Amino acid sequence: MNRTQQPIAERFWGKVDIPIEPDDCWEWNAATRNGYGVIGDAGNSKVVYAHRWIFEKFHGPLDDGREVCHSCNNRLCVNFTHLYQGTRSDNMKQCWRDGRAKIPNRWKLGSFFTNGQKAKTA
Repeated sequence: MNRTQQPIAERFWGKVDIPIEPDDCWEWNAATRNGYGVIGDAGNSKVVYAHRWIFEKFHGPLDDGREVCHSCNNRLCVNFTHLYQGTRSDNMKQCWRDGRAKIPNRWKLGSFFTNGQKAKTA
């Protein structure tokens, strides 16, 4: 069996840097997509987000409409104690609160809320 055919559970920990302090982030050091760790699932030829895979191993499946959020704000972190499930809204609120949000130019210019139309003046 070649390496890519091995189950995720057999390959996962070789792709993680676990620091001496267990409360620190456990950083993913392999492939990424959009800044998040990914790993191939040999069982069905899909790519799985590493933080989601480890979350489900330790906490169980996500509820409908939920996503895995990082309390540490580190997209590469796979420390299951740093992960929690929340709504997209919960995740975005944390992003804004912690200063990680990038403000699109259309919001800065006001066109997001006005559909590009200028305010009428009397």
